Amino acid sequence: MTNHTCITLCPGAELFVIPKDTFKTDFIMFSFTLPLDADTAAQYALLPAVLCRGSVRYPTLESLACRLDTLYNAGIAGRAHKRG
Repeated sequence: MTNHTCITLCPGAELFVIPKDTFKTDFIMFSFTLPLDADTAAQYALLPAVLCRGSVRYPTLESLACRLDTLYNAGIAGRAHKRG
């Protein structure tokens, strides 16, 4: 089992950090747990794609990709899934 750190940022949002001594990189994952109901399911399913498209500081995919390249070729990915 890999040693990892789980930090609760706020109720429903956790940060997982998995350090690896064998590589020069680390894996960091943000996890959001949101309630599933018919009124918000579509918005929550789109949330990972929206988060991967940019931010106020990096409004386009190109500016975000350039910034990620300056961070030693960092990457960003998102997905949504349900349990149960």
